[in-house]
Amino acid sequence: MTGDELDHEHGPSLRADIDALTLALEKLGVRVREEALPETSVGGLARVGSQRWCFVPRDAGAPLRRAVLVEALRRLPTEELFLHPRVRALLARR
Repeated sequence: MTGDELDHEHGPSLRADIDALTLALEKLGVRVREEALPETSVGGLARVGSQRWCFVPRDAGAPLRRAVLVEALRRLPTEELFLHPRVRALLARR
């Protein structure tokens, strides 16, 4: 799904969430990568060698993409990182 399709189908707030979550992960040294994953995997945080990655299923819809990024960010220390209040609210939800 392209960025334009994402904005049209799910609205700019979902796109903004995905962008903010991706940026936060990158600031923490995590590379975010869309990858063709097995059906049994929803992706998430992983370590390959010394590099941390967040794998997001390439064919995932925007809500799943956001959920994968949120779960990855929840596993990392974010206290010292500025996050938009909306992103903090996503991290606080369970």
